[in-house]
Amino acid sequence: MTEDQLTSGTLKGAGLKSFTKRWPCNKVYYKISNSAKENDIIAAMQHYETYTNLRFIERTDQNNYIDFVSASDNCSKLGMTGGRQEIRLSSGAWKGTAIHEIGHAIGLIHEHCKEGRDAAIIIVWDNIEGGVHIKKNFYETKTRYFIDRFHFYSVMLYHSFEQ
Repeated sequence: MTEDQLTSGTLKGAGLKSFTKRWPCNKVYYKISNSAKENDIIAAMQHYETYTNLRFIERTDQNNYIDFVSASDNCSKLGMTGGRQEIRLSSGAWKGTAIHEIGHAIGLIHEHCKEGRDAAIIIVWDNIEGGVHIKKNFYETKTRYFIDRFHFYSVMLYHSFEQ
């Protein structure tokens, strides 16, 4: 997203301020090593192409790219890290999961990291193993943009019973 998009007030979400972790020229190169989820992955990329100015282009020899791989969990690094960057998708992943993990790869952070989230959700810390997942996802204000209020139906907020 551009600086204007992040500050225009027309978007909802939270993302990185750092321009160094954004994909140059709004082009995200990709490889799909996880062929079992290929339809969901393609649908997720089309989602972003519909609602943003990002374009997903199949990798040929580009150095920086995302690689969708089968895994036991769902995860992605935050923003463009440089080089091969895995997006891990479990066997239970679906289009929404792929949209969420691509969101991280393009610099979007979890909705629960927004200030004021406690007015919108209740976190039952005892239900989170060590609370690690939630606690490690808080970012200092200087590294993030918060656009609009907490958005309960954001793709960057997992379902209450997500595993």
